[in-house]
Amino acid sequence: MVLLAEDHPTNQKVIQLILDTAGVELEIVENGALALERLAREPFDLVLMDMQMPELDGCRPPAWCAPASARPGSAARRSSC
Repeated sequence: MVLLAEDHPTNQKVIQLILDTAGVELEIVENGALALERLAREPFDLVLMDMQMPELDGCRPPAWCAPASARPGSAARRSSC
């Protein structure tokens, strides 16, 4: 399962169309803060995140680099970014 954090509807659709052809299951949220909320509730195999968004963007890596075992609801798949 892939989580996409993207605020622009056109970009959301383009990425969705690309990943659909590969059979990827995709969840879309509108900003990084919502992505963190989703990650706290459900583990994802991959997070794709826009570099420039309101709330929290992909340029703030510390929130994303916490060990997987420290994230609520996540399986310990890796120890760091």
